[in-house]
Parts: sequence; structure tokens; C-alpha cells
Amino acid sequence: MGQFVKDFFGDSGRGRDEPVLSVVLPVFNEEATLPELTHRLTRELERLDEAYEIIYINDGGVDQSLEIISQLVNTDLRIKV
Repeated sequence: MGQFVKDFFGDSGRGRDEPVLSVVLPVFNEEATLPELTHRLTRELERLDEAYEIIYINDGGVDQSLEIISQLVNTDLRIKV
């Protein structure tokens, strides 16, 4: 799958740690689903064999979503908020 990404996007001369792919997800009161979503998404993105980042956008929910995202950020540098 890594070759597909190279063929599609070309060789931009990026370093290995620079994301080739950014996944941006809005989050609104998703505390119950965030850990499983992150686990599944990370598992699938790792299959691409390319650098990626996951960007969660907090849409102002009233649950603990932001706190959960903050914990995820502390455990994986590819996750951002």
C-alpha cells in the first residue's frame, strides 16, 4: 500500500516523520467511542506504511472527549488536537 501512496502523491522529498496523510476528525460528545476509534484507525493507517497524523477537532461537546483526546495525544505523537 505504501507504493500506492507514492505513486498517487509522488515523491515530495519529505522526511520519514513528516506526515504524508492527515486524517481530520470532528469530535462532539464522543467520549464513549474515541478509544476504539483511535485504535481501529491507527491499526488501518499503519498498514499504509507511510507517515500519518490524526487531528481531532473538538467541536465543543460537554462530555469528557477533550480530556480523552488529551490523554491520547500524550501517548502517541501522531495524534493532535
